[in-house]
Amino acid sequence: MSALRTILKGTTMRKNLVFAICVALLTGTAQAQDSAQDKFMTNWDLNGDGTIPLAEAVEMRKNIFAAFDSNQDGVLSDEEYDTFDAARANDMASVGADSRARLRKIVGGLSRKGTDQNEDGRVTRQEFLDSTAQWHAGIDKTDDGVITTEDFATMD
Repeated sequence: MSALRTILKGTTMRKNLVFAICVALLTGTAQAQDSAQDKFMTNWDLNGDGTIPLAEAVEMRKNIFAAFDSNQDGVLSDEEYDTFDAARANDMASVGADSRARLRKIVGGLSRKGTDQNEDGRVTRQEFLDSTAQWHAGIDKTDDGVITTEDFATMD
């Protein structure tokens, strides 16, 4: 189980969690580089069954939001989103160069642009979660309602 997945799965989120996530992501960079699909499936397949249904994606995004909303006000501030962007950049660095474009397509749906649905410059928890279905559908290339390694075959 990856360090990020362990941290985000069902634990109480506090300010120190952001630091722990950054450390986990930086540690992952020093390890052998994974493919984009392996990294994504390891972090997002919460029950380890090889599939990521929408419900798991929503749960993971709830955990991510809670981890980066350090003041727990229900809004990711510029500073909090900058921390999230830095963590995603470190995650990108942990995959081989040949997988970065694929991972960039996956994590692009987690960007401010992809989550700030009303384009007011603030990302609320609701916006972050409401954008999950469209993001999930964009990754689910086989249109079977779940993300699996098959969906990555046509993603290049």
